[in-house]
Amino acid sequence: MTLKIPLKRSYGLILGFLLAAGFLLLAYGSVLSQFFWDEDDFVYVSSAVGHSDPGYIFQRQFNVQEFPRPVTHLYFWLVSRLAGPAAWPYLLSNLLLYALSTVLLFKVVKKLTGNEYASIAVALLYLISPCATSNLFWVAAGATGYVSATLMLAALSLYLRSDFDVNPKVRIVAWAVALLAMGAKESALSLPLLMLMMDLTLARRRQGWFRRVLPFFIIAGLLALNVITVQLS
Repeated sequence: MTLKIPLKRSYGLILGFLLAAGFLLLAYGSVLSQFFWDEDDFVYVSSAVGHSDPGYIFQRQFNVQEFPRPVTHLYFWLVSRLAGPAAWPYLLSNLLLYALSTVLLFKVVKKLTGNEYASIAVALLYLISPCATSNLFWVAAGATGYVSATLMLAALSLYLRSDFDVNPKVRIVAWAVALLAMGAKESALSLPLLMLMMDLTLARRRQGWFRRVLPFFIIAGLLALNVITVQLS
């Protein structure tokens, strides 16, 4: 068994991503003319531009609001390799992540409900949500929000795969993606609770729920301990 997505389904997801990205560019294209304006923007971007390698992402002196977010720092570092200090590439990257998370949300809801129309409706509501679109105009908030949301939804999608229990490759990738999500923003520590809620409310997944969700709680517990330690110190 592999992690490959069937060809027809992948075409549909790519089309959905292109439509979501196109809508965002048409509706919020003015975001690309925005500038850095918040102190968090300057911390993330200046740290990324000022380092030739990403080793700094684990150093406490670069924490924003004393939250360890190495994955968000890594995201900024990767974008900075092409963007430098220019603002619009970071804004565009956030926009594309927003479009990708929309597609992943559709995929997760489809797996949960089996209803394609309901999945499209939820994805559309997310796509036009003022709470989500407002972050397009704020580089740091957009990055932390869209990176963590995209990774959380990817982890949920893997967790809901029918072969999650029997395919070790799927489980390992799901654990790794969940770890990245939690390393992007501390709100992603709620991911194991979401998984547990899905297991306990979906009759087809109640069996073996403890063994399935336990590794995610262990990952979240270790990262939560790190966040608390940094905050208290």
